[in-house]
Amino acid sequence: MSKRQLNLLSFFKKKEEVIDTSKRVRKASTSSDEGSCSGHVDGQNQEEVSAATASQLANRQLAKPGQEAGTVAAAGQVHRQPEQEPATVSQVDHQQQRKLLFSPKWGPVGYKEHDDDDRTAMDEIIKANEFQASRLIDGSTTLREGDIAVSSGRRSKVCFARSCLWSKSVDGHVYVAYSLSPKYSEMETKMIKKGMDGVEKGTCVRFVPRTHQRDYVEIQPKTGCWSYLGSRGGRQTVSLQSPDCLRVGVISHEFMHALGFVHEQSRLDRDNYVTIMWPNIWRDRLRNFEKFKTDSLDLPYDYGSIMHFGMFAYSQDGSPTIIPKNNQNSKDIKLGQASSLSRIDKMKINKLYKCGITDE
Repeated sequence: MSKRQLNLLSFFKKKEEVIDTSKRVRKASTSSDEGSCSGHVDGQNQEEVSAATASQLANRQLAKPGQEAGTVAAAGQVHRQPEQEPATVSQVDHQQQRKLLFSPKWGPVGYKEHDDDDRTAMDEIIKANEFQASRLIDGSTTLREGDIAVSSGRRSKVCFARSCLWSKSVDGHVYVAYSLSPKYSEMETKMIKKGMDGVEKGTCVRFVPRTHQRDYVEIQPKTGCWSYLGSRGGRQTVSLQSPDCLRVGVISHEFMHALGFVHEQSRLDRDNYVTIMWPNIWRDRLRNFEKFKTDSLDLPYDYGSIMHFGMFAYSQDGSPTIIPKNNQNSKDIKLGQASSLSRIDKMKINKLYKCGITDE
């Protein structure tokens, strides 16, 4: 039996308990006074309230016996209690765990213990981006959900309007012009093109070197792996840091963002298919699991999408943060994709851009 199967068998035993906790969190968020003021809470706001409530729950769980919730130190710090009586063995263990959780050099806990076939493109992105949930890229741009660049001037992260889609040519293809930084080596350039080829295959998208095009993607080895969402008009950056982001699946993932696609588990109907294990998520990463009103394009929920978070994304202790809903095959479902677009990913591209599959 593989490590993945052993881990899942262990974690599914406590699944019902955590699901009950998640239900209480959602119930608390929908009954909050702020939500009742307007008589309506949209999917995004409701999820933000759920995330905030889950954060409070996580605080209570991390607090020591007799310690009030809310006094737990912020991430990157260790809360120090006044010296009292000598610590017991269990207290020492607890302190060591807290030092691990709040270490400034932390990464995905248990990352190396996962089987290779459990890793997804998003796992590699999380690792390359140093596990950050939201950080400032420059004076006006931040990263959300780990790798989506959002400018302060653009309010929505979701691509609805046709204006954020790339133009379709009269021949039925969508040509996305790009320029490539000269800082990449020949081998790195080949890897980037291989990732773009993965998006092209089976879709109507074609990436072409920029000549005179006004709208284009500038591929740069900046810090981390990230992209803006959809076409922004003019020059826009896709960051592929070398060497951490130069993996085929990571490259394809970022270009899917550039085409206008968000993470699969951000779908408003995701709770019908997966359970978010809120207590297992780092408190300041809860917002990475928000839901948004997106166009599902009348396609089924795609567990195996290259845009789906892995089962252990942003885990604080190596426990699953996302698990499939109970069904006959739930233990055999793999979340996310490591190196290639799924069949449904390709269908999404062709439906969003209203073009048929041109080759296989």
